[in-house]
Amino acid sequence: MKNIKIVTELINELNEKTNCNTEGYYNQKKQEIIFYEHNIKVNLQINDNEINIIREHPQYILQLCFINKRKIETNYIVKNINLKFNLLTETLSLIIKTNTIEIKYKLFLNDQDMGIFYYKIYYEVIK
Repeated sequence: MKNIKIVTELINELNEKTNCNTEGYYNQKKQEIIFYEHNIKVNLQINDNEINIIREHPQYILQLCFINKRKIETNYIVKNINLKFNLLTETLSLIIKTNTIEIKYKLFLNDQDMGIFYYKIYYEVIK
């Protein structure tokens, strides 16, 4: 496991930006990145042409899967009432480069269009 510096940027359809600059861990063997983004544990799994993200907060778990030009069903779970919502993620573009991941996607919650999002993750080994 290697220590890494991580910079993330999330832009929603209203062009509102959420940025995070933090440190985390990178397991090269498992192709996994783990970090905390604004008190939310983020587990990011990198496969050849697929990104899986689990965002875990004390109140919810958000599961996302991105495969370029594909629609994937995942879940949004509200923990304290054990309520599960269906999510549909339509990946509009997925670019995986050394130390950078860029995802543009459309999100649907229970068939309601939540808009288009752009998520960029940059990471580098620091130790």
